[in-house]
Amino acid sequence: MNQEGGNLNKGTPTIAFVLALIGVLSIIGGIILCVTLWPEDPGRGYSWTSVAYIPALTWLSSGLIVDVAFFGWAAALTSQDRTSIYVEEIRRELRNIVASSAGIQHRPTEYDDRAGS
Repeated sequence: MNQEGGNLNKGTPTIAFVLALIGVLSIIGGIILCVTLWPEDPGRGYSWTSVAYIPALTWLSSGLIVDVAFFGWAAALTSQDRTSIYVEEIRRELRNIVASSAGIQHRPTEYDDRAGS
């Protein structure tokens, strides 16, 4: 398989990039909301109970969880895209091997360019 050119180096699918971008925005939003909702100094002689920190920590953990989910989906889509390219390359090579061993010249069809090469 040709790893220097062709479709094997075509990069990340657009939808995977968008999902990763949403993941980054979700963690940034979680951090901003955590800082915004963090309780201020209660004053001299007072202290906050743990309940006061729940809204801030909820947004922070929500941002982290959503971030991991979106990055996971982006990684899965990228992996699936690369796998389909490798499978297409293997299919072409096998077809050419069979055709050359049988003395048949393969004519390209409309399906040969599905992966873009």
